[in-house]
Amino acid sequence: MANKEVGIYLIDKRKFKDENNEEIIEKIISNAKKKYNYIEIENNNINGYNIKLYNYISYSQDSWSSFFECKLVDEKLIKKDSISNNFIAFIYKGNNIFCITTNKAYNDIQKYILYFYGVYIMSYFIKSDDKIRSATYSNIMSNFLGGSEYLGEEYQTTLNKYWDRINTNLMAEVDKKRLYTELNLKNKRKNSKVRCDAKDNFTICSKIDLKELIKIIEKLDDISDDSLIDKFNTIERIKNEELIKKLDDRLIEHLYERYKNNSIDVCIVHKNIDSFFNSMSYAFWKDGENLYECDTIPNSEDIIKLFKKLNISSKEELNDNLSKINIMCRDSDNEILISDYLKNFLNINIEVDNTNYIFQNRIWYKLTDNYIDTLTEIFDMIKLNYQENGIKFKRWNDETETDYIKKYDDVDNFYKIHPKLDDGIEICDLMYIDKENKVIKMLFLKQGFGASTRDLAIQTTMGVKRVNSMANDEIKLKNFYKKYIEVKNKDYKYTDFKKDIKTFFKNAIIVYSLKNNQTEQSNIGKQSIIFAKNEIELMGKCKFTLKQL
Repeated sequence: MANKEVGIYLIDKRKFKDENNEEIIEKIISNAKKKYNYIEIENNNINGYNIKLYNYISYSQDSWSSFFECKLVDEKLIKKDSISNNFIAFIYKGNNIFCITTNKAYNDIQKYILYFYGVYIMSYFIKSDDKIRSATYSNIMSNFLGGSEYLGEEYQTTLNKYWDRINTNLMAEVDKKRLYTELNLKNKRKNSKVRCDAKDNFTICSKIDLKELIKIIEKLDDISDDSLIDKFNTIERIKNEELIKKLDDRLIEHLYERYKNNSIDVCIVHKNIDSFFNSMSYAFWKDGENLYECDTIPNSEDIIKLFKKLNISSKEELNDNLSKINIMCRDSDNEILISDYLKNFLNINIEVDNTNYIFQNRIWYKLTDNYIDTLTEIFDMIKLNYQENGIKFKRWNDETETDYIKKYDDVDNFYKIHPKLDDGIEICDLMYIDKENKVIKMLFLKQGFGASTRDLAIQTTMGVKRVNSMANDEIKLKNFYKKYIEVKNKDYKYTDFKKDIKTFFKNAIIVYSLKNNQTEQSNIGKQSIIFAKNEIELMGKCKFTLKQL
């Protein structure tokens, strides 16, 4: 019997109505994008657990063979095509349905699994003398505002000190003897520790056979819902079904109200953040029809256009579409990286009964008063630290962002960068260069304050990083100078600009505007600004300040 490392998922039966286990499995397979074949296996029942195995075969061309045009070669030496078996195995006895996948089969179950199941299981098994070695996290306000890090301290100290993050992927070293005893497994190796990975699935990073897998599942099956607590996050996840129903209803009401007013304020992002960022196209599908497609990350405006195309005219219709519309994210080779329901992409902040909640990755989180107070305190300090430094800004009235920037066309020391892009990245909107005082500041402008502020945060950090790298790249720096600086001020020589640009990181200004009686109440907006400040100042030299025009 072969041995493999296996990641175990749990099907979230709350995503189904009253179907039994067999009906749920049939629904998952029949709704898959690929046609799966049922595979008869010899041991389809072990210790009372039923095992249903499905697969499809995928073919992919070897791009390197095509690149080198390998034609007149021995087929044994170079194979131009590769074959992959994509398996889904469902394992169940009582109420729970466990699942394992190989290769690309995960794409067909991801919308049905219990998110972060592995994190709950890790919380159950972890002890104080075990070590968390790495963590991948998202920010409570947006998956965009996340990252990963290696940890050297104990998890209680390291993970709980971050008040604004959700840890989504953990790697830990666990006492092997203790863990294997709990799982009734034989300790075949002398290692004192075993690595465990926790994300949506739970993986013991040691090769096991099918019978050992069943033993692990037996233990997981015995763990009650009350025992599934989250040790790794200080932000409260909502589990109360009555409250979840209330929040779900309010979410639909909120979206429908904002849609009717053309003012939806929502982040569109997926928990598989790397795949989401690396996608080259985002297509909205329903019932086999491509409804809408964009080549940039979808935003609130795209959602409004989509709903208008569907002619949504009621809350019930909107709710129905959230769980029927599928977003397919593809890479440059048109391969599907993510395929999931629209609802699973929503990231939104709402208030119910004077309490703030965040909906992210189809999970509800409660924002405590302490969290809100900390968020507001940090944000207010950023505003208080703003200094004018002799820069005379013009008032932003009713102009569009583009028209407002035009106000600086004839103003000394201001150089228009917007809307021209540098390698697809907008460096900034305006650059202010004071030759006399050797001051360079980058100005980023954004109308409104809310989910769109997240875009400002991302634009800001990417722009700063680009200028930081460009300052040491002669070719890119000279091209930038000719494109944006010289066209307005030929007296400002490249040699001076080259020298001055290195002083940029002593000062950076983020400028935003609130219009139409908007106030700074958006928690997503506040968190996005804090994120931008932290990211920029981590570079070591930047000063981040904030101003309302």
